Amino acid sequence: MKFTFHKTAAAAAIAASLALTACVDSTSFPTTPPVVVPDAGTVVLTGTATKGDLIGADIYACLASATACLNADATSIVGLAIASDVSTAEGYSIDLPATAFGKAVVIRVFANATTTQECDYTDCVSDEDLTGLTLSTVTFVDTPADGETATVDASMSVLSTLATDTLLDSAADGAFDTIDAAGLAAVTKIASKSVATLLGLDVKVSETEDVDLFKIKLPSATGTKLAAAGAQGSVSAEIVQKLALVNASFGTLVEKSGTTTTKTLADAIKTVSTQVKAAVNATAAEITSGSIDLSEVTKAVAKIKTETVKKVAEVSSSVTITPPAVVEADKVADTVKEALIEQGVIDDTVVIVVTGTTGSTNTGAAN
Repeated sequence: MKFTFHKTAAAAAIAASLALTACVDSTSFPTTPPVVVPDAGTVVLTGTATKGDLIGADIYACLASATACLNADATSIVGLAIASDVSTAEGYSIDLPATAFGKAVVIRVFANATTTQECDYTDCVSDEDLTGLTLSTVTFVDTPADGETATVDASMSVLSTLATDTLLDSAADGAFDTIDAAGLAAVTKIASKSVATLLGLDVKVSETEDVDLFKIKLPSATGTKLAAAGAQGSVSAEIVQKLALVNASFGTLVEKSGTTTTKTLADAIKTVSTQVKAAVNATAAEITSGSIDLSEVTKAVAKIKTETVKKVAEVSSSVTITPPAVVEADKVADTVKEALIEQGVIDDTVVIVVTGTTGSTNTGAAN
């Protein structure tokens, strides 16, 4: 059984990636789940939920194949998740049941009425209304050896959430039923790079490697935590610091009229995510018809760019960082096109017609 996705822009590239991956063939995706040996090892999911660090948020683990759990709200997910926890200042920890072994797992965090955040952006208030805010990521859980206790880090941020939403939006029904680790790595790599490219983020680690937004653990963007941030594998401390600044800056998307909140952080991030995944997963017809709306993304990147410059100055007594790369507001259409070209979905002659941005577009015909 092949791992199939809807034939949207990014989805087509994801499917092509899987077709070209040597280990991802029909034998890599069994039609029946592997047999799990009772009393096998233990797997513990750990991580943080950062926008800045969320304290008192509800954490749930869902099988990636469980559509109802992936689409559930904060109330209905209680009876659908395979495990749960509540986040603290140190993060979260979830013991997974054996049903998750050898499977892709999506971790979802829901802020509730008592959830607080560590303030790490301008004009932040610790008691900001976070109700409805959700963050997520996806990871693969290998089957542990008998008696082994394996720990899997699955940290969440706004950036991992944009990538996760993009990935899940591109997946056809049943796509995650039998996916293996190599297959998941292939599709998450494309979704991560697509989101980073659209936002204009510099995620290049080397000529052959980019930061994986699903895996990177971002600290709150306080001076102390940025100064303490270290390298994560091949990802330098500088890249971790810069992406943490971008992640924190999404907090400035909250809109207020006096003391009244007119757009919550939850609504702001949800709107940006909706437009990002629609652009990255656009069909050929949508790419050229002008039906891709990037108005909220355009406003968001302008605010993020301004905020990151402010934060760099604010934390300068603790750590020296240059402002991270973020796309200029009038170049969003160009980065959408760049993302689609990178995926091999279109070439440079294709017309990219979008609304909500003054960015330039190229002329030509769709493939």
